[in-house]
Amino acid sequence: MSLLRSRHFAPLAGLFAILLVTASQARGEEISDALFYGDDERLVRNLSQVLSSHWHRVPLREVLLGIERTQPISIALDRRTDPHLLVSLDVQEMPLGELLEKLATRAGLGVAASRGLVYLGPPEAASELRTLWAIAHQQVAGMSPALRAKMRRRDSLRFQRLSEPRDAIAQLGRQMNVSIKNLEKIPFDLRPATELPEMEAIEQLTLLLLGFDLFWTPSRDRRGIRLVPIERPVVVERMHPRRAEKEMPKVAFRQLYPGVTARVEGKRKRLLVTGILAQHEWLRGDERPSVARPSQRGHRGKQVYSLRVDAQPAGALLKQLSLQLKMPLVLEKDAEAIPAALRRRISIEVREASLQELLEAIGRELELEVKVAGGSIEVAKRKSPASSD
Repeated sequence: MSLLRSRHFAPLAGLFAILLVTASQARGEEISDALFYGDDERLVRNLSQVLSSHWHRVPLREVLLGIERTQPISIALDRRTDPHLLVSLDVQEMPLGELLEKLATRAGLGVAASRGLVYLGPPEAASELRTLWAIAHQQVAGMSPALRAKMRRRDSLRFQRLSEPRDAIAQLGRQMNVSIKNLEKIPFDLRPATELPEMEAIEQLTLLLLGFDLFWTPSRDRRGIRLVPIERPVVVERMHPRRAEKEMPKVAFRQLYPGVTARVEGKRKRLLVTGILAQHEWLRGDERPSVARPSQRGHRGKQVYSLRVDAQPAGALLKQLSLQLKMPLVLEKDAEAIPAALRRRISIEVREASLQELLEAIGRELELEVKVAGGSIEVAKRKSPASSD
C-alpha cells in the first residue's frame, strides 16, 4: 500500500450501473468526480469484485494493506490522515468500491479513483484530485515537446521507508530530468514506504504534492516547473459545443453542480465552461453508464425495463435515463435535500418493470418522489400522506 505520509489516497471506484432492457446488458462507465475513472476498465472491474469481511477496531492502515494483499488494486493513503485510526466494519457480499467508500466515511475521509489506484484522503482533496490531474495535463500540453515527453513518462514509483518527501519529490524530478524549483515549500517529514502504480510522472507528482496542499506550474523560463500553493476553487476551462446547454436543464445541472460558469465565445459560438472535471464530463455525456435503448416490448406490448445498479450515484443514473429517453430531468426548486440525495450511491435491481415502476424504485432508495410528468422525469420531495380525521 502506498501511504502518502500517513494520509491515505484511494480513488474509490466501485460499481457498474447496468441498465438492462429486457435481456440486453451494457457496460458501466464513469459516474462521479470523486469516484472512478470511466476509461479505466480494469480499475472498474477490480473494484466491482464482491467480498465479505469483518474488522473490529483495526488500524486503518492494516485494513487497507490487507485489502491490497488480497485484491488487485493499489491504494494510496494521504499523508494528513492518521493510519492508526481504529475502524470497525462488517460487510457481507459488498462490491469493493462500496466497501472502500464505507471505510472512508467511517474515517471522515473522501475517496477518488482513477489512473489505476484508489485514493483516501481529506474530502476536499479527494474531490479535487481528478481536476488537478486535468489541469496538470493542460499545462504539460503547453510545454515544449522535449519537456512534455519527460513529464509524461510512465513508470511505477517506489520510495524507501523513512525517506523525506522533499527528497522523494526531488528524486522524481531527477527521474523526469526536469528541474523543480521551490522545493523548500515542502516541510520536513518522514514517510513510510511508498509505492505507486504505473502512471505518468506528472500525475505521480501532482498526487504527492496534494498531501502538502501544493501544486506545480511551469517555471518562468519554461525549462522546468516550480511548486505553488493550490489555487482554489480548483476548476478547469474547456470548450463545449453550444448544444451542451441543452443536454441538461439548467436548474437540474446547477443544483447538482453548483458553481459552474459558462459563456459563449468565438465565431463558432462554442460554450466555454469553467468547472470541475466531472462537470465537463457531464456536459459531454461521458459521465454516465452505457444504457441500451429500449428495443423490445414486454407483456401486452408494453415497454419494460430491467435495471441492476450497484452503489451508483443516483444523479448520474437519472441523467442517463433522461438522455436516453429524451425526457428532461426536472428537480423541484428550493428543495435543498435533493442535490445531496442525487449524489448518493444507490443499489437497486428491478426486472421487467414499467418506466414508472423503475422510477419509483429509484425514488424509494432516495426517499424522494421520482416520476414521469408532462414528458419530463421529475424529482421532488416526498409528500406526506394526508392525515385522515
